[in-house]
Amino acid sequence: SVGVLSVLYVVLVLSLLLVVKQLHRIRFRTSNSVRYVLNFIHARGSSGMSGFAALILALTALFSITGIEHSLQNDIRETVSQNSPNLYFLDVQPNQVETVREIAGTDTALFPNVRGRLRTIDGQAPPESIEGSGRFDRTFNLTYRENLLETETISQGTFHGTGIANGISVESETAEALGIALGSELVFDIQGRDVSGVVTSIRTLEESSIGIPFFYFVFAPDIIQNAPQTLFGYVYLEPEQIAPIQNRLADVLPNVSTIPTSDLIAYVTTLSELFSRVLSGMSLPAVLLGALLVYSQLIGLTATRIRDLSLFKLLGMARAKIRTLFFWETFILVFGCVVIAFVLSRIIIWLTLSSLFDLSYSIALEPGVLIIAILVGIGIVLFVWYFSRLLNTTSTRDLFFRN
Repeated sequence: SVGVLSVLYVVLVLSLLLVVKQLHRIRFRTSNSVRYVLNFIHARGSSGMSGFAALILALTALFSITGIEHSLQNDIRETVSQNSPNLYFLDVQPNQVETVREIAGTDTALFPNVRGRLRTIDGQAPPESIEGSGRFDRTFNLTYRENLLETETISQGTFHGTGIANGISVESETAEALGIALGSELVFDIQGRDVSGVVTSIRTLEESSIGIPFFYFVFAPDIIQNAPQTLFGYVYLEPEQIAPIQNRLADVLPNVSTIPTSDLIAYVTTLSELFSRVLSGMSLPAVLLGALLVYSQLIGLTATRIRDLSLFKLLGMARAKIRTLFFWETFILVFGCVVIAFVLSRIIIWLTLSSLFDLSYSIALEPGVLIIAILVGIGIVLFVWYFSRLLNTTSTRDLFFRN
């Protein structure tokens, strides 16, 4: 909002003034070139810091937009991978497993699906619902197996596997929400019959597990393998194979429902690309604003630079020394703004992704940031080139009287 930007702007101006003031105090401990740069920045006062703060805000907005876009695109690419399951099977009967795999391929993964309601946790009824976690008085999809999926890891306890009877593995977020711990006894109502087990492990699911069947509760086979059940499964196929397999399954196993998701994945990919274009379009005003601010800052320094140039030449300073001095001064000013903007943008990106999208973020140099840094570098080089040309083509007398 405007209020937040205003507060951030004021804080930036005050922070820059404080830092410059502290550096100016220790200027005599530095070389003559560094001392000149510090004196020049300090002399500009609050008006100069206001301009640099505006430049930092513009660059921060630009870095933030490109960073959020890059992070969201990466998350979509990692989540909706090229080999994500694109054909799902519902209501497969236990005696139809071999037929489904014969038609769809041996890579087809099928999981038992038993419907049941959670009655008690250590003798206490679970809450009907928990904010942020959904309802728990509903019917759950339960399954049983002896192995972990590739997208699962055990964070607590030991997975029941084949050696632990009467064991239940609970998904970590569900366990935390319901207060389930290792050793907790869970009782489920399955088709009017109470079935109980003891929690032997807590599982954590990878964020990239899209398309993999999600079960809050995984039982040891000895508990519910004889309960009424169907199977749920998935497979990845080439798009041209999906329709023929659907038709054959409809003829041979009419009770089995199939859900193709290739079109959905393509739609999500298209939406992500469109979202990327929208963000890129939104970043254009920030790019223009940043370029204008850089330009205005450099132009605003022109009069002072010409005055200093004339004085240095009158004092007999070598041209190479003057060029080096101006380069480092310009570099420190602009590069300092870029670094501060980069740090602020990382904080904004982290807050945005964690609060709005529930995504993790690791600091990275996005292509957009590198492009902006290159453009800023080109601007510095052109600016120094302009004054080098002025230095080489204008006499000291002309510079002095021009100022």
